[in-house]
Amino acid sequence: MSRNILHIFGWDPKFMPPFRDLVKNHFSHQTHRFIVHGVFDGAQLEPDPDMLVCQNLLSSSFLISREMRCADQIIIHGLFSNHLLYLLFLNSQVLGKCHWVMWGGDLYVGRMEKKDWRWHKNEFFRRFVIKRLGYLVTYVPGDYLIAKEMYGAKGTYEECIMYPSNVFHEICETRKDRTVLRIQVGNSADPTNLHHEIFRKLERFKESEIQVCVPLSYGDPVNAREVKRAGNEIFGEKFCAIDKFMSASKYAEYLSNIDIAIFNHSRQQGMGNIVKLLGMGKKVYLRQGVTSKGFFDGIGVKTFCVDNIDVERLDETIADNNSEIIRRFFSENKLIEQYKNIFE
Repeated sequence: MSRNILHIFGWDPKFMPPFRDLVKNHFSHQTHRFIVHGVFDGAQLEPDPDMLVCQNLLSSSFLISREMRCADQIIIHGLFSNHLLYLLFLNSQVLGKCHWVMWGGDLYVGRMEKKDWRWHKNEFFRRFVIKRLGYLVTYVPGDYLIAKEMYGAKGTYEECIMYPSNVFHEICETRKDRTVLRIQVGNSADPTNLHHEIFRKLERFKESEIQVCVPLSYGDPVNAREVKRAGNEIFGEKFCAIDKFMSASKYAEYLSNIDIAIFNHSRQQGMGNIVKLLGMGKKVYLRQGVTSKGFFDGIGVKTFCVDNIDVERLDETIADNNSEIIRRFFSENKLIEQYKNIFE
């Protein structure tokens, strides 16, 4: 018997359309409906009779509540929206059939430094909802454990690499000149990248043949300007700000020409970038104790700690081993099989 599966998805052009295509191409024998919320240009998303688009969840609360009650399964793609928390709280009878696809930032909101009355109010709803969710979907076991520790989550852990953007695809390196060592710092303009801390660690290498590349095309525009100013001041012509949005194929080509990547986040973040870089045999630095580093350690992928940065390319034997593990773990066939287990 066909199952009625409802997806609730905050709009993101990098994740939502490719995921919908994956579902339509591989799970057409099931009924999948999508509720897409957020502010965006309607032209970015093809019309679909199985999709409800709403800028404000509360204004469509009656319809969404009915959809949730009628669904056999509910897949929550990121638990960022406070309005979604309120709706789930008011429809608590559906929580047992909800699968929370954990993005990272939707988990770590509980560790925010700024904790005003609004934060406390929303954390009350967040704790109520997360504690009762039937399933938690991630490929980082450490994040599942944090959900249990912070929110008392009791749901079942479901391993899944989540989105087509996490599938590793081979790409040939296009760069000819290998004399300059290209170092990427962070994955966005978000302050959680802690760019300045890494700039200070790299400053001692600024006379070497390096180029420091920093993606700043999305995130906090104010922080982007400050990071760009500091980078130019420290590294001069050896600093390159990536402040124009690239297509997925262009960005993959750009990553293929990076030698070393440094991610100084204090939480799991930027996994799409990290997976691609490791699959390409690049040297990746992560902060010790972050769940993403624990995950890679657990599957046998070698990463390095930001406390001890050098400017040497990755040993070829280690690079080949990392690439092989990434190709196996982050394959499209594995993603399809994982969602088959979740949906059926």
